[in-house]
Amino acid sequence: MTIGFFGPTLCTPAMTQPAPLRRPATLLALILSGLMAAAAHAAPTYVATLLDTPAADNCYLNDVNEKGQVVGACISAETGGYTAYATTAKGKRTNAVGLLTGTQSWTNGINDAGVMVGDATIEGDAISHGWIKTPDGAMIDLGTLGGDNSIAVDINNKGLIVGFSQVDASSVFAGFVIQPGTTALVRIKSLGGSFTRLTTSNLKGVVIGSSQLPGDLETRAFYSRPPYNKPVMLDSLGGPNSAAQAINDQGTIVGSTQVAVSKLRRAYKAQVGSNAITELPTPAGRPATATGINNQGVIVGTYQDPSTSTNIAFSCAGECTTFTNLNTVTTGLAPGVVLTNAQRVNDKGMITAVGSDSRLYLLLPQAQ
Repeated sequence: MTIGFFGPTLCTPAMTQPAPLRRPATLLALILSGLMAAAAHAAPTYVATLLDTPAADNCYLNDVNEKGQVVGACISAETGGYTAYATTAKGKRTNAVGLLTGTQSWTNGINDAGVMVGDATIEGDAISHGWIKTPDGAMIDLGTLGGDNSIAVDINNKGLIVGFSQVDASSVFAGFVIQPGTTALVRIKSLGGSFTRLTTSNLKGVVIGSSQLPGDLETRAFYSRPPYNKPVMLDSLGGPNSAAQAINDQGTIVGSTQVAVSKLRRAYKAQVGSNAITELPTPAGRPATATGINNQGVIVGTYQDPSTSTNIAFSCAGECTTFTNLNTVTTGLAPGVVLTNAQRVNDKGMITAVGSDSRLYLLLPQAQ
């Protein structure tokens, strides 16, 4: 079983971000959706840099560091499998990252020192293992918690690695951490179900992720502080599933949660020290998710425009009482291209985003 970070085996609706709607919006639709962008914070302007990825419209982006190095994976035109990539600073030249002993690989996280983590298939391509790679080194296989498969999802600036792994021959997956300077995968306590996925961590070592509850019928966002034996389940909006996508060093968490009955997914933020969540006031009755937050409190994500049902990339700050449609403050996009999904934001304000053309972009903030 291949379990690449974006592989269909693991990307359940409970744990993934909504896929961009690949439909161009009209100019009128952009203007209308931009009316809600009279942001309470002074929204910066951006220039969009198109990432020079190996495949034009078959690539994913997963992370960005302070230098603007973007990482992810692309489908190879030659093999049809995934190949890990990383860009140079500010989203410039794209390089292949490498392989373990199989033919597919994914880059999932990168820290400011350029150390990357991900997963790659082993010979035969039936299983995948997490890996770590320094800028000048080769991929190092991180092993598993005892089962066949593992995925290293992120690494912070102190070198703490988070991920998830199969624990035995069964289908049980558990979250793990690898402490800086060590190689041992340490299993963390879950919310009681058979599948736990860690997403990321902050510099205080707080990890976030999603875990199934006993019975495996619901999946809930949670956070856990060292020594990772008391996970805190975040509240939901009444629906069965939620996900924690990002956390900053102040302990603010962002993600998405389903509402009751309709199971519509809504964006939220939360704070370490509490299990309460605050729903972000994106357009009512429409899906939204928050996928990134930096240490200045800038949040990025996606909401669905109520007039066109087109996904729109947004940013907001502070209490997020108003939102900026990133299309209204970004230049450099080809005519007709709409930014549909903002995924990560670093402390320099660079934002990774996906366009309606299925291409990947790095938005570079301009001096005000």
